[in-house]
Amino acid sequence: MRMGGEQSKMYERYAPIQRMVKPGVWKETILDALQLKPTQWPSRDTTKRGDDRSLVDGGATHAPKQMKAWKTHHPKRYERLQQARAIINQISQDTHTPSEIVLKPQIVRDLCWTDHPGRVDVAEFLRREGARDWQIGLVSASLSRVTM
Repeated sequence: MRMGGEQSKMYERYAPIQRMVKPGVWKETILDALQLKPTQWPSRDTTKRGDDRSLVDGGATHAPKQMKAWKTHHPKRYERLQQARAIINQISQDTHTPSEIVLKPQIVRDLCWTDHPGRVDVAEFLRREGARDWQIGLVSASLSRVTM
């Protein structure tokens, strides 16, 4: 297929190279994998971020993103979330840093979604969820007051 554009020219230029490289790379990788013993296979860690089915807080699933569900079915959690967002926004303004850089919104939602907020060590929770040390130091004390 020729479109005449720059993208088509790049495709025509690099497609033959890709066809030569990829099968060899895949074949080598598959052969290496077949040589592994079952004890050497990688394990799937279900507590890592990014997997929507993963578990947080010892059994609760990740918090939903839809605020309508929070507001109507879980008003206490919704109130905690609003307070946490206010804190994050204030820190964001004070440090001139976008709020999603201060702390990822999904981490804030997961923290507020916990079943027993008073029992959560906020700093440890943030660390488990993938927050960086500077983020934990910046927000953990303030968010601890919200979850109490």
